[in-house]
Amino acid sequence: MFFGSASIDGANATAGTKVSAEIDGKEVATSNYNGTLYSLTVAAPIGQSFKDKAITFKVGAGRVAAAGKHIPGEVTSQAMSATTAPVGPPTITISPANGIIAIVSGTNFAPNAAVNITGGVATVAATADGAGRFSAMIVGDVTKPGKATITAGAATADFTVVSVTGAAGPAGPAGKDGVAGKAGVDGKAGAAGAAGKDGVAGPAGAPGKAGADGKAGADGKIGPAGPKGADGAPAPVAILWIALVIAVVGIVLSVLALARKPAKAA
Repeated sequence: MFFGSASIDGANATAGTKVSAEIDGKEVATSNYNGTLYSLTVAAPIGQSFKDKAITFKVGAGRVAAAGKHIPGEVTSQAMSATTAPVGPPTITISPANGIIAIVSGTNFAPNAAVNITGGVATVAATADGAGRFSAMIVGDVTKPGKATITAGAATADFTVVSVTGAAGPAGPAGKDGVAGKAGVDGKAGAAGAAGKDGVAGPAGAPGKAGADGKAGADGKIGPAGPKGADGAPAPVAILWIALVIAVVGIVLSVLALARKPAKAA
């Protein structure tokens, strides 16, 4: 048996609202809520067993998110919080629409559903209540002032992020020149340039002094024999001439010797 309070979309159910239990898609027990308490007795038909089977509960037309389990003979206190189907598509509103920090409010979301809100400086996680509503705070990205699209599930809305800085002021006067820096390190030598054209030839220099005589060259080879000379005079005539000359020379030498010899005393 199950008993407890009953609510629909976050509000207490009115007296006389039907509270029911289903197993395997079939209604197996019903009760009328008296405005404070309901009481449901779940019993299997003769020859059947509901032991450990899951039970789905409804309050009026709303379905209860929490399910129960049939345990024969056990009495369970369970508050039935049911939600009805959304009346339209999920929507969000942002208040204020301009600024840096705002509140995002959502409606018509799935009951108790997790909702991720993006478009601000960080993703914000929210959870819808049993009626599909939620509220969460977002912070705009001040580094990107202007319109930002905030998204929560399938719903979107625009939020204008205001700039936190004013307009730029006029440029100030130019500052004085700074002290000259130290000379940098000499750069590497560049590559050699192309060779230039030949210059005009200069005037001829004065003649140099004569050099020392060179060493005598080696004897030349013996030349070829000259032509044969003419035959000489007959040998006897030549001999006579020689003998004559010798005799004359001898007489002259004797005369000279006598002329130079001193005379003896008387």
